Amino acid sequence: MVGYPFTPTPSDYGLERRASRSWSNFAAHGEPSSSSGETLQGWHPAFWRLEGQSAPGLGRTYVYTIGGPFEGLWPIDGASSVEPVRAQRLMERCAFINDPAFVSHLNY
Repeated sequence: MVGYPFTPTPSDYGLERRASRSWSNFAAHGEPSSSSGETLQGWHPAFWRLEGQSAPGLGRTYVYTIGGPFEGLWPIDGASSVEPVRAQRLMERCAFINDPAFVSHLNY
């Protein structure tokens, strides 16, 4: 397609469809994932707990990667993360968010 900086593949279009359906499912049902498999899978509430476990992930920060071989919810660092997520150095790169000067500037 003219103007695209890349040539979309069938996989790209599939990801587009699943992401779009996830937004629609979230709007209609309050949850992005559906059991149909036609949405992005593995979403959890922001402060999730797994059945039978006490405070899993307590003190950990997670990101949800969309598409590719590592799609899913991953801790941003540590042994249970995956290399593509760890390589982003998100704790280091986003440390400014908790800086007192930054918080003060936002009038929190």
